[in-house]
Amino acid sequence: MMNELVTAIKGGLTTKVVSLLQDGCNPNTEGDLQPIIVAAESGQDAIVELLLDSGAHIDVISQVNQYLYGSVGSLSTIIRMGRQH
Repeated sequence: MMNELVTAIKGGLTTKVVSLLQDGCNPNTEGDLQPIIVAAESGQDAIVELLLDSGAHIDVISQVNQYLYGSVGSLSTIIRMGRQH
């Protein structure tokens, strides 16, 4: 299910992301491919919000050891949503 989530995020398929999360897909992983990083790096602000609302951690580190906060495309969304969580 995680591969489906990442594929939906990369494609900007918000409805599919919602469906997968509602079906129990975990918004956090143990590996290098964190869904919230994929969404932030892809500039998918709406999906970043969905992932945060579903419990995604904002303190994860990407494959190149940069904190999620360094993903400029979604920085304002993360800050705004982080204040609410």
